[in-house]
Amino acid sequence: MAAAAPPLYQSPEPPEAGLWVPTVVSVPPGESRDAAFSVIVRNVDPAVAADLTVAVSPNPSRRDAGVLGLAGDTCTGATLARHGDCRLRFEARAACGKPGSTTWFVTVSPASGSPVTTRVQVANKTGPCE
Repeated sequence: MAAAAPPLYQSPEPPEAGLWVPTVVSVPPGESRDAAFSVIVRNVDPAVAADLTVAVSPNPSRRDAGVLGLAGDTCTGATLARHGDCRLRFEARAACGKPGSTTWFVTVSPASGSPVTTRVQVANKTGPCE
């Protein structure tokens, strides 16, 4: 079985304050339906980001396409000092027999301050599942 291509991260320059994550994570198609990848969350604010929460939401128009699961999480409940970071590890299973990709939204929220959202796009397999 060939290894899946690594995900592609689209990231703006970090803001002056608050939490920072890539804006889009794209998981390209591979021979396998399964992929694993991580997303780093960094606090670029001078103030501490405390008691973080993580929410994963499917695209409301494509709820039946594939699976995205949080397989490891050092962010939930974490307190991050300036330049501190935490990691979200995901496992994705692509949908089969559907063109395009499936999108999820991952939001990380501190107890005070603004939440940040990254869009995770997983390429679907156009052929049947094996």
